[in-house]
Amino acid sequence: MKDKEKATDYFNSILQKWSFFGRLLLLRYFIHVENAVLSTSLE
Repeated sequence: MKDKEKATDYFNSILQKWSFFGRLLLLRYFIHVENAVLSTSLE
C-alpha cells in the first residue's frame, strides 16, 4: 500500500512539472500560430 502511494506521489510530481512545461509549450505554439495567421492575413 505504501509503495502505491509513493508511486502516485511520484507521478503527480512529474505531471505537475510536465503540465508547467506543457503550458509553456502550448503558449509558444499558440503565439506561433497567431503570428502565422496574422502574417498570412496581412499579405
